Amino acid sequence: MTPPTNQPVRSFFASVQLALLLLFLLAATSIIGTIIPQNNPPSFYIEKYGAQTARLFQLLDITDMYNSWWFLALLTLFAVNLVVCSLERIPGVIRTVRRDGLETAPDQLDRQPCRQTVDLAAPVAEASQRAATLLRAHGWKPREAAAADGRLLFAERGPWTRFGVYVVHLSILIILAGALVGSSTVASRLLRNPDFAFKGSVMLPEGESTGHILAFKSGRRIDLGFSLRCDAFAIEYYDNGMPKTYRSSVTVLEDGKPVRTAEIEVNRPLTHRGVTFYQSSYQAGREY
Repeated sequence: MTPPTNQPVRSFFASVQLALLLLFLLAATSIIGTIIPQNNPPSFYIEKYGAQTARLFQLLDITDMYNSWWFLALLTLFAVNLVVCSLERIPGVIRTVRRDGLETAPDQLDRQPCRQTVDLAAPVAEASQRAATLLRAHGWKPREAAAADGRLLFAERGPWTRFGVYVVHLSILIILAGALVGSSTVASRLLRNPDFAFKGSVMLPEGESTGHILAFKSGRRIDLGFSLRCDAFAIEYYDNGMPKTYRSSVTVLEDGKPVRTAEIEVNRPLTHRGVTFYQSSYQAGREY
């Protein structure tokens, strides 16, 4: 439910409907980015989709969708929406958590949507004591106070769990911040430092080493500041002949001297000095 406010801009960014719309758009565009191969040379898209479609892909940055300005704008808008929604609702949650339940007026209980009335066979004091004992046995923390027509019994458990949703919001914001900071578009256009964040590839045959990679899309040469050598490459197959695992044994070289060795597999990358290497594919005769 969108909280009432007299500020239309604030109301817009605090809208749950906006959050749902952005989630739908992010999901839909992510599906497109999964179906259409990313960061391939222009000739690939011309051959696969035709010249007109390839030109449209390039115009809309579909071929590098996750770094496109419009996809990053969706992420930024979603982050703003989460922040504003949280700031709008957290004060009310804090008041609810800190509020003393024993200060609730008895007539307010009659207006609660979830309520039940029972007839007591025992005296009020005895019934209240029994109820409190039963609640304690199940992990609740009951408290009592005298009321106009008897006694008021209040019990709660885990009031701070109301903040769980905002922990989730914070986690999402951290992920979104990582996506934005790690974007080559943000690095080159906003930070004016294309080497702050980049994505690229390199074909590395067995026994050879490289100290640079080629950036996706632009093909710009990016010096790593160290070298990576492919010592060996292995591929395992399932019984039906389908590839099971690609594995590259590599050595990191600093000033020509080995400093560490590792094995890179799919979903098991190597990170050195802030640069992460993934085993993305291989080529027969020239494995990498």
